[in-house]
Amino acid sequence: MKQGGSEENAFLSNKNNLEKILSDNESEEEVNKLSKTFITIHPKASLFHSSSVIKQKLSENTEEAFSFTELSDSEQANLKQNYASWNFWYRYPGRARRLGRRKWIPVTVFIENGFIKLHGTTKKGSEIFKEFPLHPFFVFTIPKVQRGNKDGQVHSVKLQYVKYKESRRLKNGSNVEHVPVYTPVLKLASRDLLSFREFLNEVERIIRHIPTFRSNMVSYRQEGIFVDCDDECNYLFSGDGKILQYSITVQLRLRTFISGNPYITIFLNDMNYKDELIANSLLEDLKPPETWIKPLKYEYHPCVDTKNTNGGVKFLPPDGCSFELLRFRVRAKSLPPLSTMASVEIINNNVVRLKASLCVFGGKNSFHYVREDVLLYIPIPGSWSTMFVRSKSLRGFNKYLKVKATYKTGDAALATLNHVSLQVSVGRATYEPAFGGLVWRLGSLPVIKGNNSGEALHTFQCQFELPFPIIMIEDFQPYAYVEFNVGHQIASDVIVHQVVVSDNKSPEKWICYRSNYMYKIKMKLL
Repeated sequence: MKQGGSEENAFLSNKNNLEKILSDNESEEEVNKLSKTFITIHPKASLFHSSSVIKQKLSENTEEAFSFTELSDSEQANLKQNYASWNFWYRYPGRARRLGRRKWIPVTVFIENGFIKLHGTTKKGSEIFKEFPLHPFFVFTIPKVQRGNKDGQVHSVKLQYVKYKESRRLKNGSNVEHVPVYTPVLKLASRDLLSFREFLNEVERIIRHIPTFRSNMVSYRQEGIFVDCDDECNYLFSGDGKILQYSITVQLRLRTFISGNPYITIFLNDMNYKDELIANSLLEDLKPPETWIKPLKYEYHPCVDTKNTNGGVKFLPPDGCSFELLRFRVRAKSLPPLSTMASVEIINNNVVRLKASLCVFGGKNSFHYVREDVLLYIPIPGSWSTMFVRSKSLRGFNKYLKVKATYKTGDAALATLNHVSLQVSVGRATYEPAFGGLVWRLGSLPVIKGNNSGEALHTFQCQFELPFPIIMIEDFQPYAYVEFNVGHQIASDVIVHQVVVSDNKSPEKWICYRSNYMYKIKMKLL
């Protein structure tokens, strides 16, 4: 694969700058500020505007539409209280009465007094108004891409009531397992992925604070405790690869299947309770943790007994459901596992060239952990999507220009259509309506196949000629986004050191670590 030497040198020269940025964000006040006010895009902002749209935009507040503002706590509270509404699609009716009778209906979604409220109108003019009371057993599915009505793909999620029950099945040599029973509540869809995630986070925040009830007659033939420890990492990058802001939040989700009403205590490698944890480890003949973390602020589930800690988190677990026990923020101890650069170049007022680069980064052990589901997308105006249309299918859905690079030769792949060219060095790229822009899917990194090495620089480039000139707005700033995950707690170094049950039971325990990354890139204007 041909690599640009200047871009590789830029990645290497940024390493010292990255380390400096991480070391500068050492104060608790600064990290709290970054976590609360992480940069968001105004919903009206888009990558570019054609000359026909510019006339309308000149009458609007362009500074509000294309800049970001850090709000105070009181301003954020007022914003959520007065403007907590989203425009989504609702799958109507809730259950299919006839095959093919369900449609996506545009609705306005509100969250008020612990209820999700929907208001919309069908094509026949009938009004829809539904209310769904939030419950601690409610769980959202992961957003996935599926077909909409007649205008392409959308991101959809299901809100489900999930209750775990014990069932006799063969699994891992055991005749008993805990099986989730799903009851669908509603299904929503949107093309604004950022707004969609904002809504999901708000619903999960409310569910997290709903008190739960545990019956005294709980009994299981096989007891077990499942712990999912996730690092949610948000980074803001400049177009030349420098870290501007970051926020790392650790979340612990549990599923417990314990008979009776015992208390459970979880011990983490928390520096604040180092002495207590070492003493407790010696009593239990356990090796103390080798690494320690400094949580900045704990947020607990209502089931946690915050008065009696003894160096751990003591709680009476809800039964038969998945719940978030706690969350806290930490400072970054190492570089992020991927480094990125992105730029926009305008040529002769009507030719646009979009470029992006990704490179495996993060230190000596960076190649030990695979970056999975690596995805980069750049939003563009919907009117530009017609330039990428290759053909239409029988059902009326558009087929867009695609390009795919193989690992055998290591050379970049190029696809052209009229006045559009799309080129990638690895993975595949196309226009996807669900993202409202160009999407580059790289799969897993690092790639060590054929002529590719783990340290290879992976590049994306798209160039197209518009039939109209582009007028740049003052303070205009386009963005690109990168998402991926790593099956390890490389961001926080958190360790679930010990799980203790109060009645001296020894249930089976499973602990799973994961790091989810979200990059927002301020694309460089050339």
